[in-house]
Amino acid sequence: MRKSSSPSLRAVLENYHAWYESWNKDPQFYRTGSSVLFDTVAVYLAFTQRNLVTKQMGIRITDDGFTVPDPAAPKMHVAVDWMNLEAYHDFLVARLLAPVVPARVCELCQSPAIQTRGHAGAASKKHG
Repeated sequence: MRKSSSPSLRAVLENYHAWYESWNKDPQFYRTGSSVLFDTVAVYLAFTQRNLVTKQMGIRITDDGFTVPDPAAPKMHVAVDWMNLEAYHDFLVARLLAPVVPARVCELCQSPAIQTRGHAGAASKKHG
């Protein structure tokens, strides 16, 4: 994967490398392993809960940056475990290696068009 020319994968690897250098100074770890890429899980959760165990619970962030259960916090939908981590890994690798699809552009205002709901320009005077 490190040799891939996929723009999505290159961006993830570049950001991971920047984070890694500020966290760990062992160069072999970066070349041979990885920590959990939590940002990719957050994006995944934005459109599906497939392969995850979730529950309603309160959470908070500690002063040192850890997410911990907090029964006094407002309840929210939280992913707490994987039902099928291998399926998620397969999805993530396939997505990161997939070709980038250019964004559609509105013919009237030349702004990016969101395929499912139109876009902000649709309500503007440009579309009068």
